[in-house]
Order: sequence, then C-alpha cells, then structure tokens
Amino acid sequence: MAAVDFTKMSPEMLEAVLDGPAMPPPEGEVSNFTDTPNQNGMAVAIMIVCIAVVVLCLATRAYARLVLLKRVQAQEYLILAAFGCFVGWSYCTISLVPSPGFYVHTWNVKLRQTVMMGYYVHLAGVFYSVCLPLLKISIMVEWLGIFSSPGTRNWFFWVSWIMIGVQVAFAIAAVIALNLACIPTKKKWEFWLPGKCINAHDIETVSAAFQLISDCIVLLLPQKVIWDLRLSWKKKLGVSIIFSLGILACVSAAFRLAGTVQYAEAVDSIYNIGPVCFWAYAEMTCGFIVVCVPCVPKILMESGVWRKMKMGFGLSVTATSKNQTGATTGRSQNIRSVNNSYTEIDETELKDFRSESTEHLRHAPAKVEQGIKRTTQVTVTQSSDIANVNETRYGHQRQWR
Repeated sequence: MAAVDFTKMSPEMLEAVLDGPAMPPPEGEVSNFTDTPNQNGMAVAIMIVCIAVVVLCLATRAYARLVLLKRVQAQEYLILAAFGCFVGWSYCTISLVPSPGFYVHTWNVKLRQTVMMGYYVHLAGVFYSVCLPLLKISIMVEWLGIFSSPGTRNWFFWVSWIMIGVQVAFAIAAVIALNLACIPTKKKWEFWLPGKCINAHDIETVSAAFQLISDCIVLLLPQKVIWDLRLSWKKKLGVSIIFSLGILACVSAAFRLAGTVQYAEAVDSIYNIGPVCFWAYAEMTCGFIVVCVPCVPKILMESGVWRKMKMGFGLSVTATSKNQTGATTGRSQNIRSVNNSYTEIDETELKDFRSESTEHLRHAPAKVEQGIKRTTQVTVTQSSDIANVNETRYGHQRQWR
C-alpha cells in the first residue's frame, strides 16, 4: 500500500481501490469480507475486565477520600484527568470491534475500513500518551506526601520531581510527535491526501520503551525508603508488597513493547494490532491499581472502618501504644471497644507496684494479723481533649511509624 501513489488516482479508480482488500491475500487464501473470522468476543471480555477494575479502584479511592476523610488533594484531579483519557482510549478501542474487528487478517479487511481504523488508532495513541504520564505524576505526588517530610530535600524528593518533570515533557513531546507524523495530520488515515509522513511506528516504539523504563523506576523508587523504616521486617515486607503492585505495570509494559515491535514489522498489521491494544489496556489499568490501592488500607484504618469490620466479624481489636519508651513490666494491654461507649482494658498486671508516699508505712508493725493493711483510691477521668493531646504528641511522627 505504501508503494502506491494514491494522490494521482482518479476518483473512480480510488473508489475501486478502497473497495478492495487492504493487502493481497497470500497464496491459497481468498479475501472474505462478509463472514470474517475474528476474536471480538475475547477482545470485548478483556475490555470489560479492564474497565471494571479501573472503575472499582476509582470508586474505592473516591469513597475513602470524599466520604471517610472528606479531603481532596491535587492527585485526585490528576487521576480524574487520567480517567478521562482512559475513557477516550476505551471509546477508540471499542469502536474497532465492529470494523475491522480484532485478530482479523488484513486481506479480509477492505481498504476503506482502514480509514476510520487509522483515525481511532491515532486518537488512542494520543490518549495513551497522556493517560500514563498523568497516572505516574499522581503516583509521584502521592508518594512525596507519604515518604518525604515537608521541607526535606533528600534523594527521594529530587528523583520524584525529576520523574514528574520528565513525564510532563514526554507527554507534550509525544502528543506533538504523533500529530506531526503526517502533514497534514489527516493524511495519517486519509492516505490519498497530498502531503508527507514519517514512520509513526518509530514514535510508538520509543513511547513504549520509555513507559517501560519509567514503570521500572516507579516500582523501585519507594523500596529503599520502605526498608529503611524503623519497622519489623514482617511489616516492612507487607508495606513493600503493597508498593510493589507496579510490577504488574512493568510486565504489561514489557509485553506492550514486544507487541509494538512486532506490529511495526508485521506485514499483516491489522491482525497484530490486537496485542498492542490489550497490553496497553493492561498497563493503564495497572497504573490505576498502583495509585488507588496502597492508600486504601491506611485510610480505612484511620477512619475506623477497618476496626469496625474486624468487630463485625467477631475479631479482637488490639491497640499497641505508639510510645514504647515509658513501658513498664507486665502484660501488654488488650483494649476493646464495648458498645462504642467506653474502653475496656483486660489482662492488666502491674508488678512491683509501690506507693509514692510510704512515710506512714515505714513505721508500721512488723506483722499485722488482720484488718485492712492498705487502701488505694484511683480516680479515672475521660477528657474530650484526649484526641487533641494524642494528635499533638504523635503528630510529628510519620504515618507509618
């Protein structure tokens, strides 16, 4: 198709060519335009799963932020913009299902059908090039708030901001490059128009490689900070696993890069566009998982929902003092909330309990046969300012310590 100069064709000849196959069928094959074999069922299933996972992740984060915490931060707007691009991408890929379809051989597709296909593929590439940078920027902003204290200028701070700057620059460059691959841009899908084009596959390959590298950086970036925390190795492992969900995005990006290279080199290009779309779908879906899932357990625990859920299942709720420096000998306290009205402390055993004032006990008889040896009066008051005191006491500590 590239060797044919469509600009010199008459309108009648162009119409005849557009009604023919997009490529000559191989030996032993005949073009089939009426009952074309395809894998549209599998394609639709993959799309539904990806869309459902993304919507579930966003709904969970929205509930946690808007209903529980009643707090909206900058990353929420970035995630919302990324979701808008994801919706645009989904519209473009769904539009390819009826025509030409997925896993359809190029010789079974009319050349006329590739016009709208080229338009949707172009739009999908633009949405993809904006969606992933927005997600990664929101991830970096989120992690800066978690792993970097205000005013701190350590390596994590600078690497995160460099990543943000690179993502912004690449998103702008990718969109410009995709729209200038053909001049005029419309020639990219209306190939009979006069103008000139460069090989857009090179842009797509560079974009896929860049996203794979940046996915790996996002995966590895928080790990050193996590393993430097003053936590037990089990807790470090748990936190590390939560922030290692990006490995799913890395796997998807690697397969997406392989699919892009295969698509660029394939003669049967329409058949090979399916894997590129599906792995890009998976990569964006994993991006939403990475940005939405890690914050959910922390938000649920801070809001008390996790505690209520455990109580609802009949599980005991154990509270451990945040300040261990003043701990005394004895058993740890098991604190349970009863009817949400008071706090019950069980299994409290204090050893070597001595009175602050012993001047009257010092001259007591050596042996007392009967009677009351000693009384101790304890007055317990509950103040409404306890929450404020705790907040002041522990407010300077990081959230995970």
